Amino acid sequence: MHSAKSDVPDHKDSTAYPENPKFLNALPPQSELVRVDLKTAAVTKRFKGVGTKSHAIVAWRGSLLVLDSEAGGLLRVNPHNGSHTTLWKV
Repeated sequence: MHSAKSDVPDHKDSTAYPENPKFLNALPPQSELVRVDLKTAAVTKRFKGVGTKSHAIVAWRGSLLVLDSEAGGLLRVNPHNGSHTTLWKV
């Protein structure tokens, strides 16, 4: 498993999602969304199957928007339980 590039903006004023979300991409190419405590570097949550080859995490209205590159879609992810819905797909 390797860490994928992630375009995570610095949301210093975000109280809904204070930790830094990152993606881990494994083979097969299902992505895992991982919450990391920046003070301790501890993984605080791990959500498997959040798209395939996903990237570009953006906090939006209490959710996370994620590009699901392999499926050509945009996902809305619940940052508390990892559930997600497809908002748009090619």
